[in-house]
Amino acid sequence: MRLKQISSALLLALAAAAVPHAGAMGAPQANINAAIADATDAAARAAREAPSYEQNLYDILFGLPFYEGLAYAKLPAGIAALRDHFVREVSKQELSKRMVAGLRTIVPPVLATQVASSMREPAYRKRMRAQVAERAGTGQASEPLTPEDLAILSRIDNAQSSKDFAALMPQISELVRTTLTSSREEVENKLARQALATIQRTQAEIETVSETGKPVEIRTIGFEPWDHIIRAVGHSTLKMALSFHRFNQELDKIDYHQQIKASNMIKRHNYGDVAALVNKAEDSLAFTMKDLDEAIKQREVDIGKSEFATNAKFRAKLDEVTGNLYTFAGDLGESYRAMFAAQRQLIAFLQERKGAARVEGEQIVFDDDASVAAMNEISMRIVNAAQKVQSLVDSQAARENADMEKARNRLKKSS
Repeated sequence: MRLKQISSALLLALAAAAVPHAGAMGAPQANINAAIADATDAAARAAREAPSYEQNLYDILFGLPFYEGLAYAKLPAGIAALRDHFVREVSKQELSKRMVAGLRTIVPPVLATQVASSMREPAYRKRMRAQVAERAGTGQASEPLTPEDLAILSRIDNAQSSKDFAALMPQISELVRTTLTSSREEVENKLARQALATIQRTQAEIETVSETGKPVEIRTIGFEPWDHIIRAVGHSTLKMALSFHRFNQELDKIDYHQQIKASNMIKRHNYGDVAALVNKAEDSLAFTMKDLDEAIKQREVDIGKSEFATNAKFRAKLDEVTGNLYTFAGDLGESYRAMFAAQRQLIAFLQERKGAARVEGEQIVFDDDASVAAMNEISMRIVNAAQKVQSLVDSQAARENADMEKARNRLKKSS
């Protein structure tokens, strides 16, 4: 037995002992002691059976139709999907428990006991179910209220406790709103963290595709609005990786990197054949750039159909990412073409000096300094173009990683 229950029992016992009973003046002490014992037992039994303050507060919250209103609200597709997921993840019981501490600061114990008692009435619950069904517009028939129910509800509605409770509803509504908002954000952030982790894992696996040429599985998290985006990003990136793999395969098939070496051209005198290979490589690049352009466009279209696309911030971020991808693809194509142009200059330069250049060990040797300077200048142009290609790829990867890190940090701060 709790201390406050002992105190209540003693107070009731003392009160019983102090009140004279009719015809009991001068009653034997044994009767007085018996009365005290009976009163003490009754008080203790009542204390054990009465619901606690917290239970009353919980019953009040559970008796309010805030959760049912959320479940039946008519919302846009994307928000409705989040709402439906939230309702599956967080029960009304859990939300009511979260709000008990806040309700304690609003509803005092005596009023909580009175209101909770009213809300436990079958007639009150029957009316609430009918009201929820009507607001939901589901057409579901509700149990009719009997004359006895109506009499009970009239008594409840006209009770001073109901009026006192109604005066507190603005504060209670704000408590419900803030709890729903924070709980919803927790669920949405959890989904976003799962989605980001899945995208990052899939992107890491796709990095191997440009080497292997083997498609990888596009993983999802089981929440369609996010899965729609994950698939759009994954399929786009996968198409780009497969296109780069085909491009690299074409270069390997014609032994491009060996054929374009100046030392090999000088030894073989096959300048025309190598020039044809450069043309072939540039044609392959054109197909690759076309694939990249289509992958970016398809990604934009697919994400634009997602249920999140109506969100202004999401749309702005999508436009930013799409713009960066187009810039990357454009710069990449230009850098490759600059490299091919420099390689054509090298072929023409060596062809013009056919017989004037020779290979000694690892060195290309000319008899005049002007040819050496020109050769070095062209070679540096090829190297710079190749480095630019690599730099663009590295910068794009770094940008995507930075965006992912920013998103993770935002979610950490809001969780």
